[in-house]
Amino acid sequence: MLLPHGPEVRSGRDQIAQRIEGWFAAGSDFAVLETRHEMVGLRHRLSWRFRMRRKNQAPEIVEQIAFVDVAPDGISEIDLLCSGFLREGEPAAVAGEEAVVMGAIDAVHLANQRGTMTSQSPSRAV
Repeated sequence: MLLPHGPEVRSGRDQIAQRIEGWFAAGSDFAVLETRHEMVGLRHRLSWRFRMRRKNQAPEIVEQIAFVDVAPDGISEIDLLCSGFLREGEPAAVAGEEAVVMGAIDAVHLANQRGTMTSQSPSRAV
């Protein structure tokens, strides 16, 4: 999973479900703003965006995009990208080019460690 604080690896259906539940269990006033599903090769591309409140705070928007492999007993693998909890109506801080590049490099390294990348890591452009 590529999260706002950095990459995170979870294995197995139970660990993944517990992690996702941990993000949203304290939430209330959920409103689904958008959902999508399409196939990318043999993988399912899922995305969802919703508005919610955590612990009676101001409303926040969350968007997640996931690439999912499905087995007979449910999801067997998930690669997930999360926007983080963004306050509704406030402009998001713009990340500098350096932060964006380093985040992409971290994601490629994580994929290489998992053995899911077959091409070379991108070189850093200056």
